[in-house]
Amino acid sequence: MVSVTEWSSNAQKAIYAFIDQIEDSIKLVTNSIISAIDFYQTVPIQELEDSVRVAITTMVNAFLEMRELNDEEKELLSQWAEERAIRGVPLEIMMSAVRDGIYIFWDEILRFAQQEGVSAEEEFQLGQIIWSGANELSYPIVAGYHRAHERDVRVDQQKRDTLLRSILIGNDDSDDILAHIEHFGLSTTEEYFAFRARSYSSTPQDERLFDRAINDLCTIGPFVASTTMGSDVAGLSQKLPMQIPPSGVIGIEGPTTLENIPAVFKKASDALHTAYAFGKKGVYTAGSLGLLTAVVNETNVGDWAVSRYLHPIGLAGSSAGSIRLALKVLIDHDMKLDEVAKLLNVHPNTLRYRLKRFEKLTNSSLDSIEDMVGIWWALQFSEMQKQGK
Repeated sequence: MVSVTEWSSNAQKAIYAFIDQIEDSIKLVTNSIISAIDFYQTVPIQELEDSVRVAITTMVNAFLEMRELNDEEKELLSQWAEERAIRGVPLEIMMSAVRDGIYIFWDEILRFAQQEGVSAEEEFQLGQIIWSGANELSYPIVAGYHRAHERDVRVDQQKRDTLLRSILIGNDDSDDILAHIEHFGLSTTEEYFAFRARSYSSTPQDERLFDRAINDLCTIGPFVASTTMGSDVAGLSQKLPMQIPPSGVIGIEGPTTLENIPAVFKKASDALHTAYAFGKKGVYTAGSLGLLTAVVNETNVGDWAVSRYLHPIGLAGSSAGSIRLALKVLIDHDMKLDEVAKLLNVHPNTLRYRLKRFEKLTNSSLDSIEDMVGIWWALQFSEMQKQGK
């Protein structure tokens, strides 16, 4: 690309004549934009004029040095465009104003070129440079708008997260919640399920399936009603899960109205924590897990039960493992001794011997309801500890 000094003397005169009256051109562009685009009739004229000045002077500086925009100029234009976006100027309106401004900018250059007798060939070259610069000008402007959009998305997501946490956990700022729920597609009259989910993250494919199941669960209209709580995903749903994630667990309760969600969400959280503690996968309510929730929460009882019913088995030496297994299978199969003996591939009398040995070691009775509850509790608590959750 040739420098300004390589142009003919007439072309140089035209260029510098334009620069000498550039403020007049800026005002002309400003007034033309106001006349052509209704939106800008509500914008303070000085604000618009300053914006036009940023665009034209940036372009002229690059034009005089016959170069592309540098990084500093691109960033200046992006920041300027981002500010316009934040103030509510639509991108299409901005680009329309830029296009109209470039037309007037070119008309002004052409007017001075014709006054100075610039050749048609140099007029054509000038036009190519100006329109090439105009195209280059548009990229940082669009980038600035994208940056503003991303900022809006982040802010909107932060507001949604804050709102959802307030609904799920409950707080005293109910008026603020009511003022924003409709913006996020929720209603005080509708009923929702509250859920809390956790992924085991076994493989990338399983993780994608888990994310897909959660997104399907918590999509309400155009919105995704979920947020993060530590390593968990929590949120609201209008339905029970259609997809069961193969690599995760979901605790869910409801449905109920928003005002009752905190109590329901607590039960869903209990269900999640209980299922996860036992290494379970799938979807659970607190009710479906029964006394396992108490096993997770009442650790003092669990410690006592293990000490009372399992630790003494260690005195059986090499037989301790077979005695413990016999207890577990017996409880899992409703105390049906003959059936359990077949499952363990032992003679019923051998099984009876192991159970009698247990009763003697622990000074307990398998006919006692109290002892059986304690044995069951000890086995479940021990299993939870084995899972390490």
